[in-house]
Amino acid sequence: MSDLRARFRTDAGPVRALDGVSFDVARGETVCLVGESGSGKTVASESITGLVDADGGDVVAGELRFDGRDLRALPESELRALRGDRIAHVFQNPQSALNPVYSIGWQVAEAVRLHADVSKREARTRAIDLLDRVGLPDPAGRIDDYPHELSGGMKQRVAIAMALAGEPDLLIADEPTTALDVTIQSQVLRLLDELQSEREMALLLVTHDLGVVAEMADRVVVLYDGLVMERGSVYDVFERPSHPYTRALLDALPGRRGFGRSGTSANAGTDGQHSTSSSGRSSATDGDPPPGCRFRARCPHAVDACREGEHPPLYPTPGSESAPDGDAAAAEHVASCVHFRPDGDPGVVYGSDPTEGEANADADAGETR
Repeated sequence: MSDLRARFRTDAGPVRALDGVSFDVARGETVCLVGESGSGKTVASESITGLVDADGGDVVAGELRFDGRDLRALPESELRALRGDRIAHVFQNPQSALNPVYSIGWQVAEAVRLHADVSKREARTRAIDLLDRVGLPDPAGRIDDYPHELSGGMKQRVAIAMALAGEPDLLIADEPTTALDVTIQSQVLRLLDELQSEREMALLLVTHDLGVVAEMADRVVVLYDGLVMERGSVYDVFERPSHPYTRALLDALPGRRGFGRSGTSANAGTDGQHSTSSSGRSSATDGDPPPGCRFRARCPHAVDACREGEHPPLYPTPGSESAPDGDAAAAEHVASCVHFRPDGDPGVVYGSDPTEGEANADADAGETR
């Protein structure tokens, strides 16, 4: 995905959903898209298979390439052939992904027959095998059950089995565990990890849960207001978070404080030029975006430069590997912040002392109290 831009049509005019998002997913790799509600995670993932168009949206610019093919240039028939076959989706709510009037076996077998020239008997046999692989108890005995007879975790396993029917090269999982209890969440995540290892699939995981990111990701893409705020390995993003928004997200984790300057939360403040909502986007969603950094009204490190020009591009962070001459495209760890410009001072974000952020957080919290 390169510089992807998407809009939604509304009665009040077009609404910005993506404003230049770029990332890639390699075979066998797990990339997590993370951010608050409204940040653009789902729109980015659904753009890959053209599902945004069905929801009243339009991809208006940018590139989408899969295995060297330009997805935006493909006719609908070819895109449909890829969708569910080489690229598959697992959606957030398994209840809405399954048809209540057909048995789960019929639905999984139908997915098999869509992608393979097999008889109904063979499709049913493969459906049982798939249900067994995703850990559904007694798949041969439950294959004729209907969705309402299954628990939420079982339904999600059936949805995953349907997604795997075409043996995809890329699996997109959009908040696949949000509707499940904690124990079942862990089981489903373990299942996805095992299936990816077995099949060498690329996995694009959409989530707002940083615990899931820490457990599953190889690389992380942090989105806010339809833009990439930070991108890097899971180690770099968690151990050396560089964008103030990423640091605020991590500060919100129980028991983990000190990345940001407390007293200015991720939801606080306005600089008088535009307002922000508590979701992961600016409230100025239609027409031209406000000047400067989209996060500045919520940022504890905002300076005059943050209010000027366009939103900052992605800059390599200090110590980034493979970043010749400050080339953000080649860098392993990048952040969209003026403090990482060649003439900027990353110390404003990091603090001169690794413990400075925690000390400031405690001090500011005391002042607030």
